[in-house]
Amino acid sequence: MIRIAVAQMQSNENVDENISRSLSLHAKAENGSADLIAYPEYQLYLADYSKKDEAFLAGKKIRNILPGFLDALRVPALINYPEVNGDRIYNTSAFVRDSKIQWKYRKIHLFNAFSRREGGVFSAGRKLQPGELMNEVKFSTLICYDLRFPELSRYFAISGGELLFYQAGWFGGENKADQWLTLLKATAIQNGLYVAGAGQTGPGFTGNSVVFDPDGKMIAYEKEKEGVIFADVSKDKVLRYRNDSALLSARRDDIYSLRIRRN
Repeated sequence: MIRIAVAQMQSNENVDENISRSLSLHAKAENGSADLIAYPEYQLYLADYSKKDEAFLAGKKIRNILPGFLDALRVPALINYPEVNGDRIYNTSAFVRDSKIQWKYRKIHLFNAFSRREGGVFSAGRKLQPGELMNEVKFSTLICYDLRFPELSRYFAISGGELLFYQAGWFGGENKADQWLTLLKATAIQNGLYVAGAGQTGPGFTGNSVVFDPDGKMIAYEKEKEGVIFADVSKDKVLRYRNDSALLSARRDDIYSLRIRRN
């Protein structure tokens, strides 16, 4: 079993302020005896999709100060930041433990929809992160718009995954909060996973950070306040649900297949 903390925060374009907010939320996770904290998308920089040059400058600043920030993270963490690589910027999440980045995931599906163009700033990633073990629970992360593509969560589930985070800056709008919660809950039930959504809050965003267990039961939730929610994740519950529901073993691979690609 692991105890997770899910951070809901209100980021902006000021990197220093975002780091300060992040550390304040981190202290709450530490005080709550969390084994792992997940931050939302745009944690360290809230990009304007029409201002790529400003995002580059922020990304370069973050690259320079990132080692000091990582040193301050005493609890293992899933962070998110604009990663500058050559002439490209990636919407990147990273798993941090012992002051070091253990692995990165670059957002695969950019939000070029609903009149927004994330591709104006970011380049798309091309590789999934298969997961990491913590206290025998296998977890990984996806980012925001990835939630609308169910193949990714199923890929993780059939790879043995048990806890999936969605780090999001889920924009507000008609039915958007409802869609966010519904998709997260469905992902949990369909795959027999714990699903945790870490959201941006404040103007323009939906908030609604949440954790669902494999039965689809909401076990932690915060609608709009900036803060941290906690949940205990049990590997045994995942295994029981999958065994009872047969949702993975009953798949008809003779008719359709989602192949696991080994690197």
